Amino acid sequence: MAAVWGVAAGAAMGGFLLERLVGVAGAAAVLGAVAFAPGLRRMQGPRRALLLGALACPIPAVLAVWSWFNVG
Repeated sequence: MAAVWGVAAGAAMGGFLLERLVGVAGAAAVLGAVAFAPGLRRMQGPRRALLLGALACPIPAVLAVWSWFNVG
């Protein structure tokens, strides 16, 4: 979205935005490959969702575990 907006505004499409686009596309490809792995497909739904959520968003997952153990 940001890349399309930048190109529409006349900004050069390269460098910073292109690197981020490649990173996001690569992460999506890895997450998709892991989601359809045979070992993961045999897992129960809630466990599979928890694992994929932790892979998709590692920083919020770490903060959630930290707050679970350290906050009241």
